[in-house]
Amino acid sequence: MKLLFTQLLSLILISIHSYALPLVLSEQEKVYIQKNPIVTIGMMPQFATFSYIKHEKNIGFEHDLLHIISSKTGLQFDKKIGDWPKIYNAFKKSNLDMISSIAYTDYRSDFTLYTTPYYNIPVAIFIRDDYENYDGLKSLKGKKVGTIKNVFFLYKLKRVPELKLVYYESYEEIVNALFLGEIDALILNIPSVQTIIKKRAYTNIIDVERLTLSQSSQEDLRFGIQSKNALLHSIIQKGLDSISEEDYTKLSEKWLLSNYSKPIDYTFLFAIILGTIVFIGSILYLIMKKKNKELSQLSITDKLTNLYNRRKLEELIQTEINRSERFNYPFALVMLDLDYFKDVNDTHGHEVGDMVLIEIANLLSENLRKTDFVGRFGGEEFIIICPGIHESQIYALVESLRIKIADHKFEIVDNKTASFGITSFIKGDTLQSIIKRADNALYEAKNNGRNQSIINN
Repeated sequence: MKLLFTQLLSLILISIHSYALPLVLSEQEKVYIQKNPIVTIGMMPQFATFSYIKHEKNIGFEHDLLHIISSKTGLQFDKKIGDWPKIYNAFKKSNLDMISSIAYTDYRSDFTLYTTPYYNIPVAIFIRDDYENYDGLKSLKGKKVGTIKNVFFLYKLKRVPELKLVYYESYEEIVNALFLGEIDALILNIPSVQTIIKKRAYTNIIDVERLTLSQSSQEDLRFGIQSKNALLHSIIQKGLDSISEEDYTKLSEKWLLSNYSKPIDYTFLFAIILGTIVFIGSILYLIMKKKNKELSQLSITDKLTNLYNRRKLEELIQTEINRSERFNYPFALVMLDLDYFKDVNDTHGHEVGDMVLIEIANLLSENLRKTDFVGRFGGEEFIIICPGIHESQIYALVESLRIKIADHKFEIVDNKTASFGITSFIKGDTLQSIIKRADNALYEAKNNGRNQSIINN
């Protein structure tokens, strides 16, 4: 607990706001506020104590900070609450005016105007207390290490050899996974993890050291504004600059110190555990049921893209073959491959290649019919299974996907294209024959110049 107190006390001391400036808005900025009084901003529901939900209300340091900015500028904030991957992708696609809790990285600068940091918080490595022989980040090689999708230090973390990264949507999920032993360690900011540890009474989780990757030891929290909206950025920055040191101190005392001022009474907690021993059997049953369900999901999921893996795809194709043979029900199989993907890995590295594959997976998931199945077949190859569709319809669907991929702006690599091989079920098909026919069509699309769709029936 002494270590925890020292760390949290340091949070207060490293607050970077030192003095307030008078709020002076230009005429152009005043007109902007009159015409655009409502600002949409993405915020997290489980980022304690900065932004979280309690008793169905959005509260936290950042919400109070926005309230002060609103009172000073006249802007009203329409808060869109979602886990980090959701609000990050919405902001990146220009569906939000602003985003909170975003840390500076070079690759986000293409679509983000950053404010100055309103707080810096340390990032640490957490393990269970039964972890043996922990000796720094290097001792996590070959271990499952949990982190949040699109977190700011992810690129650097991917460069650490032999780490088995496991991605989660929310802070609650990842801390619970460490508690249950589904992962060996997690890497996140200290206050958010410690808040969940306290809330859930996870006494077996400890933080062992700060993350020491270059420029990743602390998360500099900022507001991000769309890169094309310099006026809004200027207004928000002036609003931040006008907040007094006294107000910042009050916010820090309210949200960042009071939540940790009382240590956990482990004696009392132990008494509670003893008093509720009768429930252990049912609790273990629920945990094992949940764990078995999650393990089952992992067995059919590609770890990088979260799409179906090859094993599950082959199972789904065989199911469609059986249904088509029995009921004469049509279905189509599509195989796609990213064009010149090797150039991405050779030029930018495998971590950038992985991010391209994740974006492709998201594009496919968002633009297919609800009845379709999509998965990663291997490398940069994906398979789409389209039940109940005829040849005349499948070509139009695939062409729309091809164009969306070709028009999409990827981080760092800009534009990429894909080639598609299409085939439909023929009576007497086997798993091998229908995949082979789709693969032949894909091969033909590649040989004909790439970035095209070929049907082979």
